[in-house]
Amino acid sequence: MKNPQAGIFALGTASHAYMEFDVLNQRHGEELVAALCALREPRTTIGGVNLVVGFRPELWSKVAPDQAPAGVHGFNADIAGKDGFVIPATQHDAVLWLSGSAYDVLFDVAHAAIAAVKDLASVAEETSSWPYRHDRDLTASLTVRRIRA
Repeated sequence: MKNPQAGIFALGTASHAYMEFDVLNQRHGEELVAALCALREPRTTIGGVNLVVGFRPELWSKVAPDQAPAGVHGFNADIAGKDGFVIPATQHDAVLWLSGSAYDVLFDVAHAAIAAVKDLASVAEETSSWPYRHDRDLTASLTVRRIRA
């Protein structure tokens, strides 16, 4: 990527939705990339949603081999620590990060995104975050709770 995606650095985006997708059929990976790249944020002054998309290195290499960094690969194997602690390999094919000032608008955009790729991919992981009591981010506690469940 030659230029950073503006959504990553936007201010005033306290609500977030992270969705990871697994392609249903590996032969349709390029279609999933095209579908996610075609998503657009609402074109209204109250819409205010930033959209950032990322892809598994192996998938991106198939779609845009001239733009894929050499030697980069997905998290395909668990990482084992010295004391036996294991970090599981949980790489999925695509990630969609939505951010904005209000979760209701993000919810609508997330719902539309899932509908746009439903024939190509399934939602493998989903995490939402919004400001709780003005300045508390519950993302970490929700993620930990999900992993332990």
